[in-house]
Amino acid sequence: MILGTLLLAELLYVLFANPTGAAIGHTTVDAKAVGISLFGPYLLVVELASMLLLAAAVTAFHLGRNEAKEPSQ
Repeated sequence: MILGTLLLAELLYVLFANPTGAAIGHTTVDAKAVGISLFGPYLLVVELASMLLLAAAVTAFHLGRNEAKEPSQ
């Protein structure tokens, strides 16, 4: 309840506050430019991290599944 009230107060402050900073220019930035600026210098590191996370997800799935055991006679 308290966290929700704080979030609402912050939202109202952001919406209705009078900004005193400089205005942001009206330039349009497409998704490709954002991707290049975010991952350009670190492309190899991001790709290696994604492969590591994929391997961890596959391993967690493999270790967490229940295997049907054959009945012993």
